[in-house]
Amino acid sequence: MGKGAFRALAIVLVGIPLLAIVVILGVPQSRALVVSFFAPLPVSSRESASDGGGALPPLLTTLGAESSELRALREDAASRADGGGSARLVRSRSALFFLDSRGELPKQSDRYVRPGGLARPEILLRDDATIDDAVHHLTADPKARARFVEAFKRSSRVAPDIARIARAWKMPEALVAVAFVESGFDPTSSSDEAAGLWQLGPDVAHVYGLSMLLSYDERRGYATGTEAAMRYLADLRERFGSWELALVAYAMGYAAASEAVARHGTSDFLVLAPSLPRAAAVFVAEVMGAAVVLANLDRFGLDSIKGGEPVSVSDLEVPAGTSLSLVARAAAVPPSTIRALNPEYASDIVPTSSFPMVVHVPSDTLARARANLPLVRDKGDELADAATGEAPAPETREKRAPLVVSRGADKRVFYRVREGDTLAQLAREHRISLETIASDNALDATSSLRPGTILVIRVSDSAPTNEPVPSKP
Repeated sequence: MGKGAFRALAIVLVGIPLLAIVVILGVPQSRALVVSFFAPLPVSSRESASDGGGALPPLLTTLGAESSELRALREDAASRADGGGSARLVRSRSALFFLDSRGELPKQSDRYVRPGGLARPEILLRDDATIDDAVHHLTADPKARARFVEAFKRSSRVAPDIARIARAWKMPEALVAVAFVESGFDPTSSSDEAAGLWQLGPDVAHVYGLSMLLSYDERRGYATGTEAAMRYLADLRERFGSWELALVAYAMGYAAASEAVARHGTSDFLVLAPSLPRAAAVFVAEVMGAAVVLANLDRFGLDSIKGGEPVSVSDLEVPAGTSLSLVARAAAVPPSTIRALNPEYASDIVPTSSFPMVVHVPSDTLARARANLPLVRDKGDELADAATGEAPAPETREKRAPLVVSRGADKRVFYRVREGDTLAQLAREHRISLETIASDNALDATSSLRPGTILVIRVSDSAPTNEPVPSKP
């Protein structure tokens, strides 16, 4: 046989089969079939449920550590009739994105060209056309862009605390994109039993220690909901080894995601994606796309968004039955401020519970609120019009006097700051030291005063005082 004939035979016998294998493995669907064919058969849901969910298919034993919380979620799902929940529909998220009838991100009329030099969020490890579609949808579609802007404005007030909690759990701050996609950063949002910024379901909230009462749901709390979400995402990332599969599990549930990994014999997101519920796969692109936009606001013309001023928040422990309005009076801030910082409360009244209850107040008012709360509990009605934070009407400004809230050798008054007032002047008028009035109101001795602010002032018996102006009938 000549050399030419031998070379041709070698190409036929070796080269063509190798080329076929390369082509097959290059197509995700074909690669998934090959991998699943050679992978060991997974333990059925019925079998895993029969032993309390303790037995794991072989592939799942090779993944990262399974936390006790994730194990509890898996065992709880296995004990239910659906054997893991894989048949349940995965809800699509609509706070930012609206998918088309096929469950896909709608295409925009203009062609998208990815800008060069974009900052890459820590959770994004590869470029993908579907992520590009998400970025294009958020930045080019007027309605989606408007929803993003409103979500960003809502987030700006509590962004420092969200970032602080993420850092405390050594988690990427880019994960705030999950809250954008899940709820549009609206803590009062709820869907299919999920609630809060992070749309945590009752099962996840339970195993991560959140309280869910009729009048008090910690999933809606900025700090409590964020901490639980970060712990959950950290556990999922450790378990599945990638942010993509962690987000898949966040979207469809840990038990269902584990079952999908075992059934298809792979923890490679690209291989697994075609077999996942479409809403779960698209959710990954939505989060990644939102993270890209958040990391590149200036590149997409969104850096001029004006949100609320960031608020540093502290916890004030209060007795059961205390009203949020009363806390606002004690802190000398508008009631709307306290309600906005405490979305976990369904009503104005702090419910009775088996654990201490706290109300979140602006950090710079904590000392004042703690000192004043016992006083305003006794004189709450008298102070109703004094602690709204609004300036008095011009015709009554000169008539208004401090409101006496306690009597004795060291009585205290609430005083509304007028234009031109200074701490030094008030200290002289009420015959107390500048340091005392500053300390009682958690202020620096050199602080300037804002008209309408309520100060608590100690008044000695020798100091001139005015009785409250009687309210009109």
